[in-house]
Amino acid sequence: MARRLSRRSLARYVVNGLLNDDRSVLSRLAAYLTETRRTKEASLIIRDVELLLAEQGTLIGTVTTAHPLSDGTLQALESSLRAAMKAEKVMLAREIDPGLIAGYRVSLPGRELDDSVKHHVTTLRTRLKKV
Repeated sequence: MARRLSRRSLARYVVNGLLNDDRSVLSRLAAYLTETRRTKEASLIIRDVELLLAEQGTLIGTVTTAHPLSDGTLQALESSLRAAMKAEKVMLAREIDPGLIAGYRVSLPGRELDDSVKHHVTTLRTRLKKV
């Protein structure tokens, strides 16, 4: 019987492939997880891959806004994050959540930056309850 590979070793394998521009590594990972009946671990492995990529200088995250961002605004945000996080590369997926009212929320591996009106209103409401 073959030895079971840890999530971390699978994540390292994927990161090495991605950094060497081998996109087929994702198909092989999916096949392995399916064959070994470990598909429920996929989101955990993806999180591990994102954390390892961040350690290597590549940040992958999601920016959520109430309204669609222009390409210029997205590039400015990526540039700002690149400088603040000392990353070589930042790639952000876009999501729309009208409940944010205005502002943005950026989800990165191990971090979340929330500068939305919804967050500020919730914080203010919490502070007022303490008074």
